[in-house]
Amino acid sequence: MKIISSIFIVLILLSSCKTAKENSSEKKISEVFKGSYNISMLNGENILSKELTFSVDFSSKKISGNSGCNTYFADFELSENNHIYFNNIATTKLYCASKDKNEIERKFISVLANTFDIVLKENEIELKGVKDNSQKIILVKS
Repeated sequence: MKIISSIFIVLILLSSCKTAKENSSEKKISEVFKGSYNISMLNGENILSKELTFSVDFSSKKISGNSGCNTYFADFELSENNHIYFNNIATTKLYCASKDKNEIERKFISVLANTFDIVLKENEIELKGVKDNSQKIILVKS
């Protein structure tokens, strides 16, 4: 009986350690990955000069920014393994005469519909596609 009780206690302790680790991982991401960013790369293409922006609000679990011609916004969910998924993605529908801006905006919104790994780096945050590693968004603090 003492052995069973000891095993049970050990299992409870291990479970609570895992939960604390997961909570601290999400806390770290929310401490680092917040505020406003410029989008510097999209699928390997340097788009910093296109002035796309990306803002994160962990309290409301929403993102927003400028996607070229329009403003976009979406909800997001963060999983235990640092995957982020954007849903309810929407944009304003302003006319844009620039074909280049329209193309970048179309690509960006399309890429945003993926699930991403969040890779925290010293000077940037990389959102790397979980199913397709070529789907990448690189953010630099603005």
